[in-house]
Amino acid sequence: MTPTDTTAAANWHIANLDSPVDGVPIRFGVYRPKQKKPSRAVLLLNGRSEWIEKYAEVPDWIQLSDDILWVTLDHRGQGDSGGARAFVAHYDDYAADAASVMEAVAEDLPYAIISHSMGGLVALHGTLRGQLKPVALGLCSPLLAMPNSPLPRKIARPLSRVVSKTVFRQQPTGIGSQKKHRFAGNHLTSSFTGFGIVRGSPYLFISPTFGWIEATFDACDRVFDPETLKKLQVPVRIIGGSQEQVIDPAGWSSWCMEAAHHTQAPIEFYRVSQGRHELLNEIPRVRNQTIALLKGWLQKYLSPQAPE
Repeated sequence: MTPTDTTAAANWHIANLDSPVDGVPIRFGVYRPKQKKPSRAVLLLNGRSEWIEKYAEVPDWIQLSDDILWVTLDHRGQGDSGGARAFVAHYDDYAADAASVMEAVAEDLPYAIISHSMGGLVALHGTLRGQLKPVALGLCSPLLAMPNSPLPRKIARPLSRVVSKTVFRQQPTGIGSQKKHRFAGNHLTSSFTGFGIVRGSPYLFISPTFGWIEATFDACDRVFDPETLKKLQVPVRIIGGSQEQVIDPAGWSSWCMEAAHHTQAPIEFYRVSQGRHELLNEIPRVRNQTIALLKGWLQKYLSPQAPE
């Protein structure tokens, strides 16, 4: 079975709400317990250019207790949500959208966040800013440092800053189109089926805009800020692949070391052997390692007996 299996997707109830930021429609999904009233929740934040159904099987894979409410969404500018494609003005907007979805469907339930790539930066940024209030964060391949290619950061950063102040801020850069690559040599996944899911996305792929790049550089800066890190009070587990080449993996260890200097919150980092970027869209051996690390983390901090 694949993450887009129709049986798994049918377990999700799909709806829309208007973003509190600017009113654009945000598409979200809810996976409700079949027997019990939910007492806790998990928010799944996917990565750039992804969509709800790609991770439809994650609740079944992790198999938490039967009182867990699962929630996810298409970020603004991607999937079937509204907004300019592949653009965001500030990561506060991503976090505000996610917070509004959780308020609407989970209300006051305690919740943890698991994420992939850009979703990890959204989760961490939103938590440090106080927009999101999880009890724990499980971040798979989080985007904590922009890659140094195909354009060096020392050029990409000032260029995106300048262009993002112009009418061209929503213009795609034309770079980073992993979907143009053949399976052989791709950096996303070692799973042929998983790569087919990426290429078979029902949504048009658009390379990141200049505005998105500037907003991402800014968010990365903010999650490394020492004064901001002092506000971190929730445990964080980062899970990264040993063959990561889509983003700069040095950001993971650098962030963990920086965070450890400024917070007493538990910080953990695990590297999954032979994992590429999409750890939840990988061959079973790699994916199962990732699932086990997420499940253990959630059971530790989301259970009724979790440490306060």
